[in-house]
Amino acid sequence: MANIRGELLWQEALGSTEIDNPWFTFSRTAEIHEDSLSVEFVFQSKSDHVNQGDMSEYMAQFDKLDKALHYQFWAKGKASDQRNNSKEMKNLIKPLINK
Repeated sequence: MANIRGELLWQEALGSTEIDNPWFTFSRTAEIHEDSLSVEFVFQSKSDHVNQGDMSEYMAQFDKLDKALHYQFWAKGKASDQRNNSKEMKNLIKPLINK
């Protein structure tokens, strides 16, 4: 678990995750910089269909992709024990999300 400035806890492994098969390639790169976290996803389709006999293997690869798309992080602020900390949490997380 990585920590950014004591306020953000990143649960997943850092670095790159790659999936390459006959149907698609996928990569996820997660890096922590001095005061920020970046997560990059790249997906490229290789085929417009899946043969019936390959469906079992395709679904296994798709499950790997699904797991790689999910990540968790926790953010905490000075008022994390109080019920009205919503604004503080939003301000903490805002810089992490690109629109």
